Amino acid sequence: MNNIHVLPTDQPSKVWLYKNFNELLSGLTVDKSRDIHTQNIYITSDEEIDEDNYRFDYYANTVYKTNRGDFEDYPEHLKTSNKIILTTDQDLIKDGVQAIDDEFLEWFVQHPSCEFIEVYYHKS
Repeated sequence: MNNIHVLPTDQPSKVWLYKNFNELLSGLTVDKSRDIHTQNIYITSDEEIDEDNYRFDYYANTVYKTNRGDFEDYPEHLKTSNKIILTTDQDLIKDGVQAIDDEFLEWFVQHPSCEFIEVYYHKS
């Protein structure tokens, strides 16, 4: 199962999709045109999803913040979701999800066929 997801956004982002060539671009500046669309990257994990975690729902292809009601009222939605552990989405970063660093972004746009990465946790 894939654990890297790229979704369009109307917010500023360091990642763009150049539609004419179906090519991802990365960087702080780019010539804006109608064929370049900002994107966010979400990297997920099979870790247990807790309340207030963000999750990527594979069925809806959407990002949600999990709340207490999801566990009681919509447990089937949690079965089609994985926990988001890294992202370029500034709203999620402000809410505590770890940011994807620029070095990884550079690597990712150079290897666009990558669909899965292995994540190791480092204790500080």
